[in-house]
Amino acid sequence: MALYVLAGGARAHLRQTHKDEDEREHALWSERLRDLGLRVADALVEMGELETAERHLDSLTDVDLDEVTYRKAMLRIYVGDIFGAEHYLDKLGSGNKKATLEILLKMADGQDATSSWQDLLKHHPDDDTMANNLAVSSLYAGNIMDARRILEQTLSRSPASASILFNINTIYELCSGRGLDHKIDVATTRRHEEG
Repeated sequence: MALYVLAGGARAHLRQTHKDEDEREHALWSERLRDLGLRVADALVEMGELETAERHLDSLTDVDLDEVTYRKAMLRIYVGDIFGAEHYLDKLGSGNKKATLEILLKMADGQDATSSWQDLLKHHPDDDTMANNLAVSSLYAGNIMDARRILEQTLSRSPASASILFNINTIYELCSGRGLDHKIDVATTRRHEEG
């Protein structure tokens, strides 16, 4: 409901900027409305409304085509439709989104995916999402200590995301009987950094 209200407000501001003939404000509110459209798709996925999310993405006309194609491919991966994801992958232009999808599709072969994530991470060393995916691939390939090291390094250099915290805590549980101690250390460190 909150996204609906925000979109209504953005549309009202957009109409006002059109009346005022303020091109800078018009561009700003247009971009905000496009962003809200993508966030609605994300919310639908989180609610499990995958078909509705795909129809919603199809209805977005003023959004970067590569962004919509990428999100449709991610939806296909989410439901396990590899062939559908590959179909959208073929429609993507080159760049990070295409490289990310190619590697995600390789995740069944952990070692191949690990090598690909390492190569991509060399070009984007501060990308936490890529580092997180490399750690997961390392775990799938049976390199739990590498996965742990990657996640700990990522946590030491940037704010923690929920997925990184979940993965590092899972690895702590898998690595030792002292998983709780490690989790408390992470929580304490995060608390001191934030406050």
